Amino acid sequence: MYSLLFHFYLILSTQFMPVDKIKQGMTGYGLTVFKGTQIDTFQVEVIDVMYNIFPRGNVVLARISGKVVDTAGVIAGMSGSPIYLFESNNKQEKPKLIGALAYAYGAFTHEPLAGITPIDEMLNPPNVGYMPQGKFSPIKIPMNCPGLSDEMLKELGEQFPCFNFMNVQSSSKISDDSLLPEPGSSIGVPLVQGDVTWCGVGTCTYREGNKVWGFGHTMATLGKTELPMTTGYIYSVISSSYNSYKMGASTGIIGTITSDNTRGISGIIGKSPELINFNIKIEDEKFHYELVKEKSYLPFLFASLTRYSFSTGFKGTGDLTSKVNLEVKGSTDFHFENLYTGSINKIIAQISNIFNSIQDNPFQKIDITEISINLVSNDTVKIAKVDELWINKKTVKPNDTLNLLISLYTYQEGTIKKQIPIIIPSWAKKGELWLKATNGTTIRNKNQRQLRTIDELAKWLAQSPKNNELIITLSQKGQSGWVSGKEFQSLPPSKASFIKGDGNNEIFKLSIPTEWVITKEKSIKLEVK
Repeated sequence: MYSLLFHFYLILSTQFMPVDKIKQGMTGYGLTVFKGTQIDTFQVEVIDVMYNIFPRGNVVLARISGKVVDTAGVIAGMSGSPIYLFESNNKQEKPKLIGALAYAYGAFTHEPLAGITPIDEMLNPPNVGYMPQGKFSPIKIPMNCPGLSDEMLKELGEQFPCFNFMNVQSSSKISDDSLLPEPGSSIGVPLVQGDVTWCGVGTCTYREGNKVWGFGHTMATLGKTELPMTTGYIYSVISSSYNSYKMGASTGIIGTITSDNTRGISGIIGKSPELINFNIKIEDEKFHYELVKEKSYLPFLFASLTRYSFSTGFKGTGDLTSKVNLEVKGSTDFHFENLYTGSINKIIAQISNIFNSIQDNPFQKIDITEISINLVSNDTVKIAKVDELWINKKTVKPNDTLNLLISLYTYQEGTIKKQIPIIIPSWAKKGELWLKATNGTTIRNKNQRQLRTIDELAKWLAQSPKNNELIITLSQKGQSGWVSGKEFQSLPPSKASFIKGDGNNEIFKLSIPTEWVITKEKSIKLEVK
C-alpha cells in the first residue's frame, strides 16, 4: 500500500504517461473511496494495451488487486478512479497518471480484470458517438434512487440505450457541502434533488484548478450539457460475484457537469447549474423537487416523480378520478386544468402527454423554470358514455326550438338522461344540418392538430373543452365561416382551418359541464327548410 501523503505530494504537479509509453508488466496503483470520504488505494498491473478497441479509442487492460477488490472485484462506483504507473521498479520515482478505471471485462465483474481509459482521450475526447457494450462494458454507475423501482429505471434505460446507471436504493444526500473533488474522491451527478435525491456516483480522475474530469466512460452520452456536480459519501461496498457496487449518497451541489462524452464527464467547480422547481400537491400533501434541465430526461423525471408522489400522497394502485391543475412557467407560461379517471398509471400518462406537448412543441424552445401540479382525487370512477340521442323533430326552420334528449350510460350509476332545448340559429341555411353530442377530449384533440404558434398552444391548453364537458354542436357544409351569426367569406387559412375543420362549419356549440369524464359521440342529421 502506497502512502497517500506521498501520493498527494507527488500529484501537486501531475505528470501524464501517454498510452504509447505503457508496457506490459508495469505496476502502480489506483485511488478510490471504499468507505466514507477517505481516499484509499488498490494495486494495478498492466496486462497489455488494446489499441483501437473502440472508434478512435484505446484501452489499457490491467489486473487490479487489494484488500477490497480481492473480494469484490471491479466495483460499480469505481468509474473514474485515477490510475498511476511507475516507469521502472523504483518506487521512489514520481508516478504518472495514465487514465481512469472505466471498464469491466466479462459477465462477472468479480473478476479483477479492468479497462483503463487513457488520460489524453479524457482531456481531448474524440468526436464519436456512443460505444456499444460488449465483453468490455462500461462500469455501471450506482444510482441512489429512493422510491424509483427497477421497472422505472429499466424504462429509462430503454428510452436511452446509453444510460449507464444501476439502481442501488440508498439514502438521499448528506449535508456535508464542504468537500471538493480531488483525484480518487467520489463525485456525484444528481438528476433530482429536494424531497428525494436521485444521484449517480462515480470517481474523480483529475482536477486542474476548478476543472474536473471523471468516470472515464459516458454517463449517458449527452454531449454538451448542464447537470449538477456534487462530491459523495460511501456507506459501504456491497460485494457480489455478479455485480459489486458502492452504496453511497451525494453532498450538496458544488459545481456543474458541462460535458458527457464517450471518454467521461467533465465539469466546473463553482459554476451553478440551472434547475427546474417542481412542486406537486396531492390533497394536503406537498412535495418539492429540483430537476435538471436536460431535455431528454425531463419527460421521464416528470412522469416518475408524479407517480412516486401520487403513491406516497394518495394511493399506489386502483382506479380513481382526479382533477388536475398543471402550470408550467418559463419563457412562455402555460396553464391546464382537466378531469381524468381510470388507473393511476393511465392518469399520469395523460398528464405527462400534456407536459410533453409543451416541452416538445414544434414551434419554439421553452426555457422551463417551474412546474406545478395540483391533484384532487377520490376513490371512484366517474365516466359516462354518450349512448343515445332523441329529438322531437328532424325538419326545422331557423329560430325553431329543438328538444334534445341525451342518454348517458355511466359506470356504476346506470343510465342518466339529460333534456336540452336548442334554438336553431337564425343564420342556418337550407339543407342538411348535423347535430352532434361529443366530448371535450375529441374537440380538444381536433383543435390541437390546427395549432400554428406557441401562443395558440398556450391558449389551447387554457381554453380547450375539458374531459368532463358534454359538447353539443350544429354544423353545416359550406365554404364560408360563421362566427356568432356573422359570415366571413375570405378567412386567413390558419383561422379558416379552426372554423371549418373538416368542411362542416360549426354554427352552434353548447358546452355542458358534468361530473363525469365523457366518452364516445353520437350524431343525427336534420333538414333545414
